[in-house]
Amino acid sequence: VDGITEFYRQVLGFRLTEQILADDGHQLCTFLERTHTPHDIAFITGPNGAFHHVAFWMDDWNDLRSAADICSYNGIPIDAGPTRHGATRGWGLYCFDPAGNRNEIYTGGYWADPDREPVTWTESDMGRAVFYYEGVVNQDFLTVHS
Repeated sequence: VDGITEFYRQVLGFRLTEQILADDGHQLCTFLERTHTPHDIAFITGPNGAFHHVAFWMDDWNDLRSAADICSYNGIPIDAGPTRHGATRGWGLYCFDPAGNRNEIYTGGYWADPDREPVTWTESDMGRAVFYYEGVVNQDFLTVHS
């Protein structure tokens, strides 16, 4: 995560808004932006070259709730959510598409002020950073990639 984060910051001009640091100080997860949203792209520790999820923005909570209803109605298994994220203050719903890729449907967050220092979460805070209400991260969420 450290290397790809530096590439996006130094070469592509993204700004770090939030990060989750391991106890030894390396980055477990980073959130970067170019459009004043909490994040336009995020990186999470995983196997080299593995894909964790793609996220799709919805305008508001009602759209997210409708997406959850549509998933449920169509028998699409929900991986997590609807839930709130501590990091980014957004709301998310995770499900898998027929090809096995994890998708997040999300909304909310805050206006990222470029003068604000990045928010840093610790490894022990990771549960609340990722799944604020639940306070823990399901191991499958961290280990299942496509």
